[in-house]
Amino acid sequence: MERLIICVILRNMDKLSFMDILVAFLASAGSTKIYRQNLYQILKGKRSNFNDDRIRRCLHELKTKGVVKLDRGIVYVNAKQLKKLKNNRNQINRKSKPGKSETILIFYDIPEATRSIRRILRDQLKFWDYTMIQQSVWLGDGPLPSDFTDQLKKWGVYDQVQIIKLNSLIKN
Repeated sequence: MERLIICVILRNMDKLSFMDILVAFLASAGSTKIYRQNLYQILKGKRSNFNDDRIRRCLHELKTKGVVKLDRGIVYVNAKQLKKLKNNRNQINRKSKPGKSETILIFYDIPEATRSIRRILRDQLKFWDYTMIQQSVWLGDGPLPSDFTDQLKKWGVYDQVQIIKLNSLIKN
């Protein structure tokens, strides 16, 4: 599929405007795979993800983060800030794993507005082999890595996530 996307893009590069290429690049946060997928979407005519309002919001957000600078119609991209943004992207932690000495119950009520955070949290719990009891109730091993709570605070959902050590409840 990746080769097909590259071939379609190369054959149709003349149909892409500078703005199409710029939007695909900025929306990819430096990921080559996402960049190619964005260009492919644009070429296939699925521009619903790239309407004018979304482009303005994306550029404004990147401007406030120092990734782009707009000057008289010219867009300057700060490579260092783009790399920093790419590295700070919301993603699961594959380096640390929970211990095996406790049983942990995690439940959360994360609003629909932060759906991406909810998805990442679910992916993290799946990666740690937690078992889903209900849609937002998970059971697994612990103690959790200390950087997990730091990540929840960074995402702004720490107050919506409850972590309960079941071993301490059973012993009492």
